[in-house]
Amino acid sequence: MRRISTAALIVILALPAFSQQKLVETIEVRVANIDVVVRDRAGTPVTGLTKDDFELYEDGVKQTITNLYEVRRDDGTGAKLMDSAGASDVPAELQQRRLVLFVDCASLQPARKRLVLASVEKFIDRMQPEDQAMLVAWRLGLRVVTPFTSDKAALKSGMTALEKMGPAGEVQESGVDMVRRDIQSLVRSAQDQVIDWGQAYSTARTRVDRYGQQVIMHERPLLDAVERMVETLGGVDGKKILVLVSAFVPERPGAELYRYAYDQFAPYMDRNPAADITLAIENRRNDLDLQALTGVMGNAMPDALEQLGRQASANGVVMYPIDAAEVQSELSASSNASVETTESFSRHENTASALKLLASITGGVAVTQASNYDSAFDTINHDLDSYYSLGYKPVGEGNIAMRKIVVKVKERKVSVRARESLILKTPEDQMNDRVIANLYSEGMPSAWPIQVQVGLPRSDGGKFTVPVRVVMPSTVTLLPQDQNLVGAITLYFAIGKGDGKTSEVMRRPRDLKIPASAEPLVRAKPMTFTTAIRVNPGESTLSVGVIDQISGTTGYARTKIVAR
Repeated sequence: MRRISTAALIVILALPAFSQQKLVETIEVRVANIDVVVRDRAGTPVTGLTKDDFELYEDGVKQTITNLYEVRRDDGTGAKLMDSAGASDVPAELQQRRLVLFVDCASLQPARKRLVLASVEKFIDRMQPEDQAMLVAWRLGLRVVTPFTSDKAALKSGMTALEKMGPAGEVQESGVDMVRRDIQSLVRSAQDQVIDWGQAYSTARTRVDRYGQQVIMHERPLLDAVERMVETLGGVDGKKILVLVSAFVPERPGAELYRYAYDQFAPYMDRNPAADITLAIENRRNDLDLQALTGVMGNAMPDALEQLGRQASANGVVMYPIDAAEVQSELSASSNASVETTESFSRHENTASALKLLASITGGVAVTQASNYDSAFDTINHDLDSYYSLGYKPVGEGNIAMRKIVVKVKERKVSVRARESLILKTPEDQMNDRVIANLYSEGMPSAWPIQVQVGLPRSDGGKFTVPVRVVMPSTVTLLPQDQNLVGAITLYFAIGKGDGKTSEVMRRPRDLKIPASAEPLVRAKPMTFTTAIRVNPGESTLSVGVIDQISGTTGYARTKIVAR
């Protein structure tokens, strides 16, 4: 995840510190939960399964399923958790559904985007009070339009802003059309003997090369931005969904246009006695076979897409990509009609294959070449309303490497969808994730009600220094040690901007030690910590997290900083 260097802690003051020492011994055996969607051949939820019906494998080794919960949500009745003891209400933090709508405004035509947003509005109308959604736009950069909220009016206002963002760049339909026209112009120039056939074909391929590189330059930042949102989701509780709406995320940039160039020139091989075109095309045939499959030479987009899918899967984020490209017949009386139709179909399939890859790795569903987006969000709702959660104890607690997960249902002809990877994050990593998520998520679970206050920014060498004060109830856990009471807390700080970029999470541990006789005085008033941060000019958000290292109690707060 990309970070920005917008913050640097200068000083932090607390109660007198003492040398680091281990206060309590703890043994933690974690259970990992894998959500599984099970459907029959008609797409109907398969209910009533037990843990004996499932098989779960980690890195190819079968694991013991320690617990199974079946989540069913009925309209008007809320979510129910089904287990061997029967039905019980799902805890609030598990009922929550978090959805990020990531709209690639750079590639979407306005009419298509309006259709998608109309379906999103229906989805928002069906949201339960505990659900939250976040709206994010990509257009020459990332913009968080609406942070996580359950306020339906705020979300609909954000969709109005999304609708006004038009397409950008030349790597979508207009860019493709320009390359095709260039190729056709080169064919005509060769026919008119303005340029020889071999040189014309080589120039056509160079034009496709350049176009493919432009596509990669567009696509890599887009995927990086999606990954930033995936990592933001990683720190929140509940069922986590990311809907990526795009018309142009090719898995193999340029692949269909290499084939198009070959198909435009190949008919002239038999008509022209000149050997240059035959030799040029024949010499390129082996390269064509490769590039028609892989796109631009050195293309790493398949690896980047898989990496994004693995990262989402490891963070428990299910992706539901939607291909919102215009579905065009592109039929005409032109002699090139069949060639262009083939190229157009291949181009759409190029994006569809990328979106299907992301969905399959994370356990979601990709919607491609469809005009009815209501069905896409119906699928999401159905998946959120009926699924299983399988628990198991991962092998090697200290190993934080990514693990491959496979889930099967025994002796049943059903479809099973689940994430394909898992990373066991350390408690420190989990806390970092939550502090980042707090930048964009309202109502982070906070058992310790802390407050954060900022002073007036002061200009400081092109940046601004901002005083920060963290206030919390003096309910920190203190243990007796000789004639004293001791405890420990850790404070976490992060800065975020509206473009989804964040600073590194800054960690400041503090050990506490007071005379036992002073406890009433210490408990009588809040604990206060002060620090200062340096930020870039403009508006940013400060996220603060605090954890009581003995009890594990956490608190979160955030505030806006305007530095001008």
